[in-house]
Amino acid sequence: MSSGFLYAIKFSNGVIKVGSTRTPQARLRTHAGEAAGFGHQVLDQWLSDEHDGYQSTEQTLIAQMTFLACQRHRREYFQHVNWDQVLRVAKTVVANHVAGRWTTVPLEHGRFTMADVAAMHPQFERSYLHQGCIYDQFARSIDRREFVMSPAQIKTLLDMHADLPGPFTGTPSASLRHRMERRAAA
Repeated sequence: MSSGFLYAIKFSNGVIKVGSTRTPQARLRTHAGEAAGFGHQVLDQWLSDEHDGYQSTEQTLIAQMTFLACQRHRREYFQHVNWDQVLRVAKTVVANHVAGRWTTVPLEHGRFTMADVAAMHPQFERSYLHQGCIYDQFARSIDRREFVMSPAQIKTLLDMHADLPGPFTGTPSASLRHRMERRAAA
């Protein structure tokens, strides 16, 4: 298994890029140069420790970022997501992978919709309801039943958001509650 790094870059236009590389310094320089060509600069960057299976951790990170971001540009570029949250997500993904706290679980071994996760894990729902843009994605996903996660992805999300502060009152919105009840009755 080859080793490499995960990285996250915050650009001056608010876009955040995540990815993986085996040559981190060259990759980070390339992104800084490309951003400069468009009149932007790198405001912050993060690089993981080198680890085996970096492609797998990259896939997990991109999946989590897709879920968190309100707007996505291409596969690895995200907007309207908090930089501290990006760092927490990235560090959690790498730490869980390195510590062997989960292995990638093929979806055929367990599929869960977002509604299933919310019903099983109230702290997950609490994490997402206090963020308006995430809540909208969450609600649409429940309604369409498109988004599925493996048990490993669920564990990652729970680990990342267990301590997330927010003005959650403990009661889901009427719209979300209705969708969850409708889903449970189906």
